[in-house]
Amino acid sequence: MTRQMKCDNCGAQMSSTAQWCSLCHAAIIEEQDDLVGLPPPAVPQAPIQPAPPTQPPPPDLPPPVQPPLPPPNQADATTADMEQWGLMLAMEESGKQSRWSQMMSNRGARIGLAVAGALGVMLFLTVVGLILGALVG
Repeated sequence: MTRQMKCDNCGAQMSSTAQWCSLCHAAIIEEQDDLVGLPPPAVPQAPIQPAPPTQPPPPDLPPPVQPPLPPPNQADATTADMEQWGLMLAMEESGKQSRWSQMMSNRGARIGLAVAGALGVMLFLTVVGLILGALVG
């Protein structure tokens, strides 16, 4: 086995000390171990896997539009209900908030409302307990 250099440009084989190809004058880069007169052994290659199909990017969609609030039941609605519904719809369309929405967006107001509700429930249960205690006892 001899060590030989092979020209990348024209494929001519040169001695291991050559730096330039004598046929095309290109630089000798690739180094191979070959048996003299025999083709180089085949190099096993990994199987080529097809690339996964690419999907086109989704089109830019506008943000979803929320449907307007449904009108209250006409049979049960009073004039005040209809006015309140119209006022809520008008405020929603104009971007303003109702007083209730403003209060619910305030953390302190939500905590206060929760405490007041809990105290109200305890007061109610206390009164119910006293009444039942008086009836039974």
